[in-house]
Amino acid sequence: MKKIIIGIAVIILIVAGVSYFGKNSSQPSVKEPIKIGVILPLTGEVASLGENIKNGASLAFNELSENIKQKTQLVFEDDGFQPKNTVSAFNKLVNTDGADVIICFASGPCNAIAPIADQKQIPLIAVASAPVQKDREFVVRLEISTVEEAKKLSQFIKEKGYTRVASIVAVQDGIQSGYKALSSDSVFLLKEVASESVKPDEKDFRTIVSKLISKKPDLIFVGLLPGMAGEFGKQARAWLQRRFCRV
Repeated sequence: MKKIIIGIAVIILIVAGVSYFGKNSSQPSVKEPIKIGVILPLTGEVASLGENIKNGASLAFNELSENIKQKTQLVFEDDGFQPKNTVSAFNKLVNTDGADVIICFASGPCNAIAPIADQKQIPLIAVASAPVQKDREFVVRLEISTVEEAKKLSQFIKEKGYTRVASIVAVQDGIQSGYKALSSDSVFLLKEVASESVKPDEKDFRTIVSKLISKKPDLIFVGLLPGMAGEFGKQARAWLQRRFCRV
């Protein structure tokens, strides 16, 4: 939900900002409408999340003034949460649809197009936790850093007095970036008793659940994609009296 709110806020700021500066500038106005390309996972494992973001962005756009709406256009493209598809979606939005600004979602997809956006000098708004904007002039990241996330979680573990933590982590850019930051924290590192990595398309967690439970953790850190986390929760139902912590 946090990413949805950020996505909506980004669109409002871009549209309102361009409208204001265009109206108050003595330079020739930018061609209209200003096209904002939004790349989302509208199919695949996290399609429901992508649809929610699309609906939120559309709702925010409809709340804008008629003057701004007449000068802008949202163009959505689906990448199925696959970085190679994100590149194709980016190229279509820029080369065919003439998008002036691109918004992408999640670290993996955003990482795939960040260097292309910078090379083509197309402003890219990345709603991603990984540092996709590093050393890039045309890329802006709008998300809390993985280091800050790790600090908050480590503080939570310490305050609750948990002494045994198990982890299950998907092999995905954003999640791995967050887990790396968390693993470098001395508090978390001393308390982690088990760690399992899984592919982003994994659906059978029964063996992993058994391994994690055998270590008798006080808390399970679940670093999985939305669809995966739900399936993991179902398969770990017998252990629900324990505590889960998901990012």
